[in-house]
This record gives sequence, structure tokens and C-alpha cells, in this order.
Amino acid sequence: MKEPVEYELDVLADLNNYNRWIAESFHPFSSGSLIEFGAGIGTLSALFLPYSRKLTLVEPSPELFKKLETKFAADSQITLIQNSLELAFEKTAEKDFDTALLSNVLEHIEDDQAALQMVSKRLRPGGHLLVFVPALQALYSDLDRAVGHHRRYHLQDLKQKAQAAGFEIIKLQYFDWIGALLWWLANIILKRTNINPKSAKLYDQVGIPITRQIERLFPPPFGKNIILVARKI
Repeated sequence: MKEPVEYELDVLADLNNYNRWIAESFHPFSSGSLIEFGAGIGTLSALFLPYSRKLTLVEPSPELFKKLETKFAADSQITLIQNSLELAFEKTAEKDFDTALLSNVLEHIEDDQAALQMVSKRLRPGGHLLVFVPALQALYSDLDRAVGHHRRYHLQDLKQKAQAAGFEIIKLQYFDWIGALLWWLANIILKRTNINPKSAKLYDQVGIPITRQIERLFPPPFGKNIILVARKI
């Protein structure tokens, strides 16, 4: 039986509209030499590849790293590192990076402030930090616990942590407000502990295009996730 994280990643990999929305929310800040921490099975990595000069993908899980190797080993534009965020910089010859991507990563790290400071030290001045995290502690559920989340975030606490690590905020907003309502129903009220693939695919095909259009016009007051873009000072 698959581990919870691997199972959720496999389900999320099929959500094409959702993943494109995340990736496109970070453009045009994802150019140059990009390092992605917690690359998982490479779903977002593939979407960033056309916009980056070079990708360095870091993944600590041996099982997930094997999938990254299968997917990207033949691509000379990509460097693969099996290690934690804390040790990954010791394994790469790249001195500094233009961009660092942490998608669904910070919530897994107990000392997230220290992690952001490590990332800041290896970004070039003016380099960009791209962060995607789960939002609203009130939505913290048994599913969060099962996949190893220490917390969910609010705008202000994520802003303060990024600024304390030496970043200037460019973009900070909630993401997927309809998804937040569905998460509350499924995981708080009904107490589900996994993502239903059929329901997720239906929302991706029908709900995401509608939600994205609404949020393009009206920044949401809450959401299932938070998008952060910050510049190293």
C-alpha cells in the first residue's frame, strides 16, 4: 500500500488545470537557474522546465526520487539531488540560484524559519522565492496530520517569516477559495483522510476554471492555499 504522501502526489498529478494554475501564478518570476525543494514526482517541475535555464530538483524520499530519475535522468538541463533541504546545498556545485521553489514543502518542516534563512543564503541578490503552502489553521485536519503537516498558514505569519529571512514581498495572496470550502466539508466536517480521485478530477475539470476566473477579477479573502513571491534584498 502506498504511503499517504505518495498517494496524494499521484492523485494531484492528474489535476492538469490545478497544476497549471499554480505554475502560471509564479510566472514571470521562475526564470534562470531554479532549485526546487521537495520536487516529489516532478509534476510541477515539468511545468517550470520551459521557463528555466537550469533546474535542480531536490527530493529526500528514496521512493519519490526513483520516479524523478525515471522521468528526468536523461535531461541534461536537470540536476537531481536525493537529500533534505538542509543538506542539499552541499551536494550541488551551483553556488547561487536565481529562483527557489518550495511547493507544499514548508508545512512539512518543523523549523520553517530556519529553512527560509538557508534558502535565502543561496539565492542571488534580487533572486526570487516562490512558495505554495496550505492555508488557514482552522482547516487543519486528520489528512494534514497523515501527510506530515506541522501547520497551515495565514498571510501575516508567512509574510513575517519571509521578511525575517531577508525577503521583500512581491505577491502574497490566498488561492482557491472554493477549494477551501470543499476541504472544510470533506476533511473537517466529514473527516476524510484522503483525496477522492474522482471528486478531485471533477473539480479540476469544472471548478478550477471557474475559481481561477473569479480570483483573476477579485482577490479572495481566504483560500485553501497561499501563493507567495518574494525577492531577496
